[in-house]
Amino acid sequence: MIVDKVKLTSPCAENIIAKALISNNLINKDTAIICLGTNDCIEDLIGPLTGTLIEENKKDLNIKVYGTLDFPINSLNIKSKLPHIEKKEKHILAVDSILSLKDDVGMILLKNGGINPGSALGKSMPSIGHSSIMCSVSEKLQYLLLNKKVSFNDVYKFSKIVCNSIIKAKNFVN
Repeated sequence: MIVDKVKLTSPCAENIIAKALISNNLINKDTAIICLGTNDCIEDLIGPLTGTLIEENKKDLNIKVYGTLDFPINSLNIKSKLPHIEKKEKHILAVDSILSLKDDVGMILLKNGGINPGSALGKSMPSIGHSSIMCSVSEKLQYLLLNKKVSFNDVYKFSKIVCNSIIKAKNFVN
């Protein structure tokens, strides 16, 4: 269930997301972050870029991150990696980019429940996470039919906002 939506361009996006993560129990002191995607295409870069930004900016904060630019978690390796991660972690917050309906493009969606990566492209993958952050990079039909390109600048903004929101929320709950 979607519990909150925040526009990428909102000047208070980081604070709104951090508060929503906490107030909706989407994050806690035991939460590990799985950042899904690949660095092979810009549309799917939000997860690995977010994971890398968290690793670079977490300082002394104890956050376990799976999925970075150097070690992405994607459709090629998720089925082998997920069981090991799920055995070790009590609570998982999944981060991924999504293709959505037109009204949600440019939105960061917070969900109480996992993510089904690749579902917009007809892929059948296991549901991942107890909660999730989804960044809508493009309208599904425009992307599939018109091969609409996604801006790296938008991907970077999404990743930076999500990274900073997670760090703020984890600082509060730890």
